[in-house]
Amino acid sequence: MKKIIPFVALSLFIACAGRYSEHTLEQQLPEPTADNIRPGYYQLTEETDMFESADLGSRKIESLQAGEIVEVVDFAGAFAQIKYSDNAGWLFSDEVEETEIPFVVRTLGKIRVKASPDTRSDDIAILDPGRLITVKKRQGDWVFVKISENRGWIMSGLLEPMGMTDQQPGFRAVRYWKVLKKANLRASPDIVSEILRVMPSGASVRYIGTEDEWIHVEYDGSIGYVHEDLVGPY
Repeated sequence: MKKIIPFVALSLFIACAGRYSEHTLEQQLPEPTADNIRPGYYQLTEETDMFESADLGSRKIESLQAGEIVEVVDFAGAFAQIKYSDNAGWLFSDEVEETEIPFVVRTLGKIRVKASPDTRSDDIAILDPGRLITVKKRQGDWVFVKISENRGWIMSGLLEPMGMTDQQPGFRAVRYWKVLKKANLRASPDIVSEILRVMPSGASVRYIGTEDEWIHVEYDGSIGYVHEDLVGPY
C-alpha cells in the first residue's frame, strides 16, 4: 500500500503537468489573424483562389493571378474579404502584401493607350507627356487605366507614380479633382438618390473616398457622390 500511494501521486502530478503545458502552449500559439493588415488596396503575392466565404470548403468564385490588385474590406480569423472587379470573396490574408502600384500616375512621354494588354492591339488614345490618369488594376507589365470616359491599357514602365495608396481606399495622391462635364452631386452612391447640387463642367471638387464606381467628394460646402466617369484628377 505504501508503494502504491507514491506511484498514484506521481501519476497525478504528470497528468496535471501535461494539461498545464497544453494550456500554456495554446496561450503561446493564438489563432492566426489579419492584425498585420487593414482595409485598403493590396497586391497578391501568389496565384490563389477566391472563395464565397471564409472557409476553404466553400464555393470557389474565381482564380486570381499573382500581382493582381485587390481591395481588402474585412477580416475573419486568418481570412481577408476582398473586392476584385465585380466580385467579392475571401482568401488567406497572408496571400496579400502592401501594393507599390499608385492609383494616380503621370505619363512620362507621349503614350499609346491600347484596347488590350498587347502591343499589337488597337490604339484607343494617345496621351501627351505629363497627363494624370487613374489606375484600375494591373496585369503583368500592363496597367488598366481610366482616361475621362474611356478605359485602356498602358505599359507600366511608361508611368510615374504621383503618390502611394497609403492604404486608404481610393486614389489619395491627388486631393482635388475636376468635373469633366456637367454632373449631379448625389446624396448616396446611387443614380436614383437625391440630387444635392448640379456641378458645372470644370468645377473643382475635393476628393474624400470611393465606393464602387462612385467618388465621394465635397463641392462648394456640399458633400455627396458623383460617378467616376464624370470626374478626374487635375
